[in-house]
Amino acid sequence: MPKSHEDHDFAEIASFNLFGKKYTWETEQKGAVGRMNPAELQAVLEQLPEKAELFDNAYNHGLISIDGDDRALKSLFSDVIKDDLQNHTANAIVSDTSKKIQELGYETQISPREINFFYLENGLRERIVKEDGQYKVLNSEIVFSESEILQLVDNEPEKFSPNVVLRPLYQQMILPNLAYIGGPSEVPYWLQ
Repeated sequence: MPKSHEDHDFAEIASFNLFGKKYTWETEQKGAVGRMNPAELQAVLEQLPEKAELFDNAYNHGLISIDGDDRALKSLFSDVIKDDLQNHTANAIVSDTSKKIQELGYETQISPREINFFYLENGLRERIVKEDGQYKVLNSEIVFSESEILQLVDNEPEKFSPNVVLRPLYQQMILPNLAYIGGPSEVPYWLQ
């Protein structure tokens, strides 16, 4: 299975266990999970031993989806994108918080990077790195000057996908939570 995401690894969401049996979303799709066509999930639902109303209702009726890839939503995050590209504030804050958590005897799960964004375009989701004053998209020939990448943030913010460090902040900015229920893997990184 491909490991691609925005921001989930496909492997994280591709399968679930129900009554001791594993069900898997088989797909040849690549790129950001948020851009994948969920129509193939119908094949998974048809494998279930009983009609599961919860899944049927959720995937076929009344599920509200917000496209986090939307240009208007990503533009709300443009100041954070620019700050991360230029000042690397998230790297410093999360590194400091992680150190404090570790000093209390807890393990941390995530490691911030200098730049905590991926470049997202047509099946491509690769990390952005800064080398020799230029912004490069790993595993591609795509390179930007600082002025070019800042202009891209202004004109096409949907091309920037936050990693695990900034995804919670993005989620909170576009759809603030009153409460958060997370699994044992997600709560620790939200604390970081």
